[in-house]
Amino acid sequence: MSSAQVDPHDKMRAKWPKEPGTVSKPPPPSSTDHQFDTEEKAKANAIADEIRHCYARFHGYHKFLEEKGSEDSEWEKIGKAYKSSCPSEWIT
Repeated sequence: MSSAQVDPHDKMRAKWPKEPGTVSKPPPPSSTDHQFDTEEKAKANAIADEIRHCYARFHGYHKFLEEKGSEDSEWEKIGKAYKSSCPSEWIT
């Protein structure tokens, strides 16, 4: 009995799952919980919006005080808007 010798290239071809020129399906997503990703992004966007609005009001308030001073009656209104848009821990 003689054993047939297998060419190494034939060994490699035998392991290839698809024929050349065919397209395989994309791999499944790593996480199937897409709602969690969306909720996390929404929460991060809400926090970023809060920070942005707080800073804009803070900057506007201090710019107003610098330009017009605290004698103008409008500064209290702007100050309340600034303090209401920022978390109390951020206001010193």
